[in-house]
Amino acid sequence: MTVHPEVNNYELEPLIKTHTNVRSRWFSVRWQKEGFLAFMLHRLTGVVLAFYLLMHLIVLRTLTYGPTAWNIFLHAIKSPIFIMLDGALLFCLIFHGLNGIRISVIGFNKLIKCQKAFTYVTLVLSFVLSITGTFLLLFR
Repeated sequence: MTVHPEVNNYELEPLIKTHTNVRSRWFSVRWQKEGFLAFMLHRLTGVVLAFYLLMHLIVLRTLTYGPTAWNIFLHAIKSPIFIMLDGALLFCLIFHGLNGIRISVIGFNKLIKCQKAFTYVTLVLSFVLSITGTFLLLFR
């Protein structure tokens, strides 16, 4: 890092350390609390759902190319890899919804004392429901 000769490096060092620690804490999940992890996962699932909405609109455009193009697309998405991606999407949808409910309940000053347990229940319930839904999609 280049610093001007007039500036004392010892004065800038705490600022530099603080800035890099904030950035590194965002990406390090080892020592974070459950609320922060739920916050990060909530943001990530929101981005995934927004991206899916865009892709959904693009895919619906294949209807304008006629029934043959649509049938080719339907055949492609029945493969197991797309069904697993649907399972991941299902997890994003369920977790984002349940975590949004959790955030709303805590925002109304309800169940604040059991916020940690509420976060784990949201996460476990999301996994169980999404795995169940994925198996139902795979073996129907």
